[in-house]
Amino acid sequence: MNYIKVVFTLFFLFTLSSITFAHKNLDDHPVRFAIIGDRTGGHTPGVYGEIIEEIERLKPDFVISVGDLIEGYIDNEDQILEQWDEYKHLRDPLTMPFYNTPGNHDIWDDQSEKIYLEQEGQPYYSFNHGKSIHFTILDNSRWGDIDDFPDEQLEWLKKDLKKHRKFKHIYVVMHQPYWYFTLANGKPDRLHDVFVEYGVDAVFHGHFHTYFSGMYDGIRYTTIGSSGGATQVDPGGLKSDYAMVTVDNKDLHIAPIRKGSVLAWDHITGEELHLIDDIKKTGISFVSKLMVDENLMPVNKIVAVQLANLNAEFTLMSRLQWNKSDNISYNPAGIPVSIDAADSVTIEFDISSSLPIRSLPTIDIEYPYAIEKVIALSVPLSITRQATANRVDKPPTINGEITESSWEHPISGYFASAGSEMEPFIRMIA
Repeated sequence: MNYIKVVFTLFFLFTLSSITFAHKNLDDHPVRFAIIGDRTGGHTPGVYGEIIEEIERLKPDFVISVGDLIEGYIDNEDQILEQWDEYKHLRDPLTMPFYNTPGNHDIWDDQSEKIYLEQEGQPYYSFNHGKSIHFTILDNSRWGDIDDFPDEQLEWLKKDLKKHRKFKHIYVVMHQPYWYFTLANGKPDRLHDVFVEYGVDAVFHGHFHTYFSGMYDGIRYTTIGSSGGATQVDPGGLKSDYAMVTVDNKDLHIAPIRKGSVLAWDHITGEELHLIDDIKKTGISFVSKLMVDENLMPVNKIVAVQLANLNAEFTLMSRLQWNKSDNISYNPAGIPVSIDAADSVTIEFDISSSLPIRSLPTIDIEYPYAIEKVIALSVPLSITRQATANRVDKPPTINGEITESSWEHPISGYFASAGSEMEPFIRMIA
């Protein structure tokens, strides 16, 4: 009995250790990491922090920056340290490892290099993830031309890549994309030659504040766009972006992501959706409508709009605004509004038109339905149409014939081109 118990125990322990070993071997499972672009270079406050929040929601295995973390280019050491403190505070929400690459806004002279060493460590280095992925981080912060890239670092690069050439996946990260001026322009590139010799699979950059990529000799080059630095919408529609990279046993998969694409789980709750439906139905209503005559010209020029704050928890603060419409003028054209929770206001507008109103303008508002959450609400102008009918002494005979005098002056085109929101108002004449 004891012998059987011992054998069973040993078998259980062996099985358990095998399972644990398999789970520790991450090479059999896809690895996901985020590449974040330049924060600075005329940065827009808030953008980088929002991207950090999105990356944290995605929960990659680690994050790599392509550099330009502070604005830099100043001589005052205290101010430089303040910029580093500000940056590190932005990075705090990340719960996974973070690897940095120095950019030209991080190191621009000997003093800034000394501070960088104290704040972030060595400017060029390498690290491994598991047993199959190797990263080499280079420092080209102060050398804008590939011919100026220091020979000392180039020799270190060769030694590092040679030492790790047996890794299945080898990636290089550096700030300035030399390859745009060399490979993409049909010119030689001495760094590329080293990458080819030692089996580099992909190279990542920043600096240009716009996303672009290319494949040369089987090596995938990717320049990440701006993650906060000054930028414009690029030809592909990206602005303020980063990238998510997945590595599996077969290949490397790179997906640029536009800021604002990764939302929180509770982006919209069920209760909020009910409130949104109510806002669309009754948030804006016309207490009095615009009356137009048979030719669709305004008769009365005053319309009253009721705006209701359907949220019982906070004050509605926004702006009610008429959209621009040819030949129609509004007084006022727009007005700021502040409405207490569960309250409403009625606002009068003077509307005039030099031509018949044949299409309905809208009154618009960015309507908040929760803290920092809004919907765009647009409601067409409500119109009542005035029509004229001839009074008769006795009802006409409906027999298909129009011989009676009551049919002599028919009014045609009653609501032609009037729009679906118009309701008739009949004015009887003798």
